[in-house]
Amino acid sequence: MQIDVNEICSASPFSGTIKEEEIYPTLPDGLNGALDASRIKTYLKNSMYPLMYLFGKNSMPDVDNLLTSFYQLDDEARQEVVETIRLKLQYHRDPERAEQIKQIKGC
Repeated sequence: MQIDVNEICSASPFSGTIKEEEIYPTLPDGLNGALDASRIKTYLKNSMYPLMYLFGKNSMPDVDNLLTSFYQLDDEARQEVVETIRLKLQYHRDPERAEQIKQIKGC
């Protein structure tokens, strides 16, 4: 999908603003870029894969549609979506699901 992980994480309604240093380990000078593929794979393994598992196989088409649709939005529309989710979470958060999210290493 060639989506920048920083775009997805910075828009996550579950964890607030995430700084790049919270996602990736600090690398010695000169190695930035050399290990990007490995760092992305590690992030996906520790954060996104467990989250996708929680949705279940029947929800995968909806999740895929949400991610691909969100990617296509311009920055203003993305921010509106994030704000809408924040508002919804104030009144419609499922406590059990919120607790499950806390168990995921990267979230």
